[in-house]
Amino acid sequence: MGEEWWKDRDSGVGADNDAISPMQNDPVPLAHDQDFSSEALGALSGFFLILLCSLFIVPFGAAGVFAIVESIFSGEIELIFFGLLFLCVPLLFLYWLLNSFSIHRLRVQHSTDLLVFDSTFLGRRWRVKEKRLSESLYLRYHTWTTTSTDEDGNTHTHTHHTYNVHGHSDEEGEWELDISRMMARFGHSKNKAGEIAKSIGIEFRY
Repeated sequence: MGEEWWKDRDSGVGADNDAISPMQNDPVPLAHDQDFSSEALGALSGFFLILLCSLFIVPFGAAGVFAIVESIFSGEIELIFFGLLFLCVPLLFLYWLLNSFSIHRLRVQHSTDLLVFDSTFLGRRWRVKEKRLSESLYLRYHTWTTTSTDEDGNTHTHTHHTYNVHGHSDEEGEWELDISRMMARFGHSKNKAGEIAKSIGIEFRY
């Protein structure tokens, strides 16, 4: 019966030829619900992150507010647009801070057939994404690098990581549930990703 269950879950829809972890060739679904939660950001790391973001939030925010106020008193409407453009920079960094200080959690709920990913900041959930657990097909880990060159000619290489649960439903077709932010707190551990995939009852591909 286990073999028939697996054939139903991985019918080939949305599948590709990515490598499959040897530990996850024959995933066995766990019968009980399970939660995976990221650790809170450390105090020292949080301090330096706030300090770094402040270098952009304060000057760009002040310039944006000044431009908008100046447009009100001078009547120069075009200054409002410049002010709004300046304010976009601190908003992006504030969003980065919000994600960094949030607790990210993945709830595998076999009892309700739900896969829930949520983010909580100061005890309040501000992002919730839900998918049908039975529609899940596989968990894929993807990494790539980008290279940039600064003004002094120095080359910097950045490594990017993504973790997405792939699934398929009759209503929305193929879907993805991004759990990358939570996995970043786990140090991009393939063992933890394999544990999550086993809890859901799907393959872990990388």
